[in-house]
Amino acid sequence: MKANLSLIVLFFILFFNPCQSESPNEWIKIANAELERALKTERIIQRPKNVVFFLGDGMGIATSTGARIYKGQINGRNGEEGSLTFEKFPHVGLSKTYNDDAQVPDSAGSATAFFSGQKAALGVIGLNSNARYGNCSSAQGNHITSILEWAQKAGKATGIVTTTRITHATPAGTYAHTPDRDWETYVNGSDDADRAGCKDIARQLVEDLPGRDIRVCVYHVETHCEHVVSRHKWHFSMVFKLLS
Repeated sequence: MKANLSLIVLFFILFFNPCQSESPNEWIKIANAELERALKTERIIQRPKNVVFFLGDGMGIATSTGARIYKGQINGRNGEEGSLTFEKFPHVGLSKTYNDDAQVPDSAGSATAFFSGQKAALGVIGLNSNARYGNCSSAQGNHITSILEWAQKAGKATGIVTTTRITHATPAGTYAHTPDRDWETYVNGSDDADRAGCKDIARQLVEDLPGRDIRVCVYHVETHCEHVVSRHKWHFSMVFKLLS
């Protein structure tokens, strides 16, 4: 009992140590500094030469708030008064993340919206709202292009760097078109007649445009992807060559 009580006391000492608050004058200084920064922000009128699209999967307002508070607290402050680096960008906005048929979105529909500018159904990648989840025939004629394809058509070199699988729904949103985010690879004996008409995401990456023209692919390899490499060995060797 004493040991448990000691742990509780230690927890409160470590995690509820009071932090120094800002003075009233400090808040005035902060407000003036923010106003001055906003007034000095220059309007961007030139077309950008290149675009780097950073996408934090699942990084909504609640996640960002938690990260901001944690950052402040590990530096001895309350946490809420701080800012993350991207929150200090001169131009910051919010987006509504939902699927065409669901209030709570997934990576597939969200990636499609981010990269293509159109909402999609839950679990659907690179297809407009006419396509239905898991229905291969509904994908026909409903492909939509992404910012990666637009860049290639503009003569830009393109690449993908991700901490997950290259065939995961988020990175796949740049190059793939599929009514089911889980159709990452083909597995003998597991596909029904309908799915047979849809090319898996891995094959789209190495065989179709814009995937096959991606110059750099850096991603995390997982065990279940081994059969993809063996099935499309020569295709993936081309991808790896670009990284050597």
